[in-house]
Amino acid sequence: MFSTAIFKTSLLMEPTAVVCGPGGNKLLFANEDKLVTTWFPSTINKIFPTTAVSTGSEEGRIVRKMFEGVVNPGSLQVYAAKMDFIAKQHFEIYWENNTNVKVSPLAKLYTITVACKLFVNVDDPVKVAKFSRLLTILAAGFVSMPIDLPGTPLNKAIKAANGIRNDLYEIIRQRKVDIAENKESVPQDILTHILLNNDEYPALNIADKLLGLLMGGYNTVTSVVTFIVKYLAELPHIYNEVLNEQMEILKNKKAGDLLNREDIQKMRYSWNVACEVMRLTPPFQGAFREALTDFSYAGFSIPKGWKLYWSTYSTHFNANYFPNPKVFDPSRFEGIGPAPYTYVPFGGGPRMCPGKDYSRLVILVFMHNIVTKYKWNSVLSDEKIVVDPVPMPAKGLPIRLQPQSIFELNYSTKKNKYKIQKKVKVSYEEIIRCYKETVRVFVLAVGSLSLLSYPVIEWVGIRTDLSLDTFWDVVLQLFVYFLVEDYLHYWVHRLLHCKWGYENIHWVHHEFTAPIVLAAPYAHWAEVLLLGLPSFAGPAMVPCHMLTFWLWMILRQAEAIETHSGYNFPWSPTKYIPFYGGAEYHDYHHFVGGQSQSNFASVFTYCDYIYGTDKGYQYQKTKLHKLKERWRKQEEAHQS
Repeated sequence: MFSTAIFKTSLLMEPTAVVCGPGGNKLLFANEDKLVTTWFPSTINKIFPTTAVSTGSEEGRIVRKMFEGVVNPGSLQVYAAKMDFIAKQHFEIYWENNTNVKVSPLAKLYTITVACKLFVNVDDPVKVAKFSRLLTILAAGFVSMPIDLPGTPLNKAIKAANGIRNDLYEIIRQRKVDIAENKESVPQDILTHILLNNDEYPALNIADKLLGLLMGGYNTVTSVVTFIVKYLAELPHIYNEVLNEQMEILKNKKAGDLLNREDIQKMRYSWNVACEVMRLTPPFQGAFREALTDFSYAGFSIPKGWKLYWSTYSTHFNANYFPNPKVFDPSRFEGIGPAPYTYVPFGGGPRMCPGKDYSRLVILVFMHNIVTKYKWNSVLSDEKIVVDPVPMPAKGLPIRLQPQSIFELNYSTKKNKYKIQKKVKVSYEEIIRCYKETVRVFVLAVGSLSLLSYPVIEWVGIRTDLSLDTFWDVVLQLFVYFLVEDYLHYWVHRLLHCKWGYENIHWVHHEFTAPIVLAAPYAHWAEVLLLGLPSFAGPAMVPCHMLTFWLWMILRQAEAIETHSGYNFPWSPTKYIPFYGGAEYHDYHHFVGGQSQSNFASVFTYCDYIYGTDKGYQYQKTKLHKLKERWRKQEEAHQS
């Protein structure tokens, strides 16, 4: 039995009819539970036991119902911002400070980090690393021989699946308890959505389906992201078009703003590029069906019980549907796009991938972050592609990175090595704008207030005579001023991070997510006045000489400049001051931006410690250390 539409073969020791072309795809996609049903190889049934006790249509219905409404226009806004935040952290940790990187392992780390956080609210680096390791083992068992003996790929995959499933089961069990008790701390993730809308399914069934979704997103999205980087390196004109689209989105956003639904919808060309990547290198090769009855197709009879297989390659590389099929051309997806049943990277019909919209979001967020931060080129020009079980460059796609340099300041290498956010450069236009706005606010707000300064200073008792304070009096006075200012500044600053305070006043100061010196006084006029009160409170409580007052103001401004400098100099004398926050401490506050509920301190960190608002920063430091240490060990193991 052979024709261009269908041919007979044997796959996985099963008699199989391979259908080709859009007609064959339509036959299988449109006749689910009529002529055919989904069929899984025995390896899949052993790895995912719940698939073995349900029909293909029932399996599809369960998964679709669980995932229904998870990524819709309403939730897209929330997920886009969360993914963008995770992506920014990912690039900050793993891409910055590196000239050469391997894309595929970093893409795996990005996709599993996003999936763990959004699906089950897991962001512990140790647990994420465990999931990643076990998913890699599990994937190898998908296409292995169906031999379940100790040491075989299938046996290892079953154990890996059980390991993840047990962790998911515990998370599900605890989440059900939290939901039943109506706890405010219940995370609004995909798991919570599933549990609130699918009471009828047991925890084991949900765990199995979550594992399947994690597995699907982990491998396929990693493959797509990796090949997007590969094609953009090889096709600079395509890269430039993607960059222009993403920069248009970026330039209309304030510093610190995260991506939202409208931004994602504007990424039309970028998604066309991703679609063309999936046409040329489909992450999903095809799938099986089983004949429910005898039927005929293209002049051939297919007996009941036979397996049928469809493949993405039968249409994706067919010149009848995609002219010049080997040419990279994103314009194929403009307008109404390809003809029905010709472009099928996510399958089709009732069994179409339920995570399609989720995958689109993960891919576009990655594209936005990488192209707005870097240019790159491939290190290996002829790297081979292997399929195990998805396409992947054999050597991980090593690339050479170059930060974007659009009107940026050229910092010397010696200074830049101490910069906290090394790859974030500020344009001349931004610096001039910051300078002009700061001068304007200070002339109007502080300048006007200065007219009242003399009678107020005289009223509170600050002296201007020639009898100077002793050295130790000055030291004690400055110590009190720092303590008073720090305590009052902490509470005013914390108040400015409430919803109204941030949206109406404090957002101006947080336009710079990577602080610069001029950003220290850059703020809304109301904030300048509000935060000026704590600085004046100490001298008002403990009056001093005018020279001491001037000295206090100079020291206070010097401290503000240092903490906003964006540099962490190891020789800074302030590092020897107990409880001193410094540039790195405050830089984290700006990096997190409007979401920050951490590091409100002005000078010292005692208030953050006492009131528990340094926990996010401490957790982040520990997390970064663990991640970098783990990645270093993985690199050493890989090199050895």
